[in-house]
Amino acid sequence: MAWASLMVMGILLPCGVSQGALVTFAFEAELEADLQPFYDMDPGQKLRGKFTFESNTAASPRSAYVTRYDNSIEAFSLNLEGIGTGTGNDGFIDIIDSQPYTIFDSNGQVTSSGIRDAYVVDGRLNGITLEGSLGTNISYGYQINLLDRENESFTTQDLALTPPDFSTFEIRSINLLWTNTGTGGAIGYTPFQLTSITAVPEPSTNMLMGLGIVAMLLHRRRRTSSGDAVK
Repeated sequence: MAWASLMVMGILLPCGVSQGALVTFAFEAELEADLQPFYDMDPGQKLRGKFTFESNTAASPRSAYVTRYDNSIEAFSLNLEGIGTGTGNDGFIDIIDSQPYTIFDSNGQVTSSGIRDAYVVDGRLNGITLEGSLGTNISYGYQINLLDRENESFTTQDLALTPPDFSTFEIRSINLLWTNTGTGGAIGYTPFQLTSITAVPEPSTNMLMGLGIVAMLLHRRRRTSSGDAVK
């Protein structure tokens, strides 16, 4: 009976996210723009990372269209390939659903308008230094932006516990923010094109799945042994 219960735990629990569980998304991106000589990176520069958030973070409505999940980011890590790694543990997630927008040109004329959805992750990033023509750039922050101007991505402002569907967003980017020692701390940014966001099983989920498999094998072995004994 004990082994059977353990097997049920191992198989059923990973199927959903329990209240208060930590959720982790991994992402990959690459640089499309040529930012030389200000930042010592070439087009094609790759980065990868992941962020972990609390699934039951309290909602904090900012408007009728925007809900912020303050201090939801428990951990953030990023590897700028061949340059360095950075971390952060302070940030928020915004879910934007059916927000009206208007875009103006330099003369104040309306160029487009509509309804949009967006997914934003914003926080501090420490630990990376990047050289450039204006001196040393020190990592300051990050912002993940997924923007859908067709209003097809969200139907609620609930915190998404599965990665957003890339196919519905026309803008998919992560911006890295820098302070520059050569300009007295002026802030600049580098835009990367996101190529993927995927879910990462938490260690506890992997452990339960492993225990479930072991329990199933032991249970099957005991049944086989009992059958042999009867013969």
